[in-house]
Parts: sequence; C-alpha cells; structure tokens
Amino acid sequence: MIKENIKFIKDYFKNKSYLYFIEDNILNVVNINKTFKIPIKKKIDIIWIENKLNTNQEFKNLSATIEKLNLKGLFSYSTSYGIGVLCLSGFLKSHSEGEIKKVKNFLDKNRIFYKWEYSNRFLVYRFKISKSKDNLNKLKEVLKNE
Repeated sequence: MIKENIKFIKDYFKNKSYLYFIEDNILNVVNINKTFKIPIKKKIDIIWIENKLNTNQEFKNLSATIEKLNLKGLFSYSTSYGIGVLCLSGFLKSHSEGEIKKVKNFLDKNRIFYKWEYSNRFLVYRFKISKSKDNLNKLKEVLKNE
C-alpha cells in the first residue's frame, strides 16, 4: 500500500507549485512547512492530502511556532517535529554545517530540550524538539522576547 500512496502523492504534486520530498515514509512539503507520515496500510486520496495541507493547529505540530523563531535559512526549514536542515556535500557543505550550528546554538542558549538525528539516507539533520509542557512554555517565552 505504501508504494501506491507514494505514487498517488507524486501524481498529486506533479502540476502543483509545492517543493516536496519523500524520505523514510515521511512527506516533507518544504515551501509550506508541513511534514507528515504517509500511511502504510491505509489508502490515501485527495481529501487526505488536502486535509493534511490545510491543517493549522499550532502545537499539533511545531512548524507554525518554529517558523516564528526566524531560524529559517537557505537549507533549513520548520517541521512538525522541530527543524530540519538539508545535509549537502561539496562546496555547499559548509553552509549546511553553519545552519546546523546556528540552530544548535539557539536551542542550547534558550535551554530548549531537543534530540537530533540524521534521516536514514543522511539527507536531513533533524532537530526533534520536545513537546513537553515545559519546553512549549520556553518556546512561547522566546517568542515574546523576540
């Protein structure tokens, strides 16, 4: 079922102006800062995609809050889990590393609890921000002071 769902998503986005990529059964729609897991056993349809693209609940996922923190760079983007930074090689590698360092310094400075990991194919460096009540309060406090 997952292969059919991925094909359906690719067909849906074919003539749309969305920048997206699929990795580890997660659909990342970069230019609207949405990420969501693709169902493995359930068949998806246009209604499923449109509902996912049009949700706007602030702490159901963190993308709206992270977007307000102004950490977005050329290779980083807000996600439902926190912040993703594309890992590039070659002459752009230093830019990716700079963005990773910038995000890490910001989170550490504000004592925001997070875990990090690479995606399975090492394309994305993920900052998975804790959604604990204490952490969400810290994020709100940082937003007030910006």
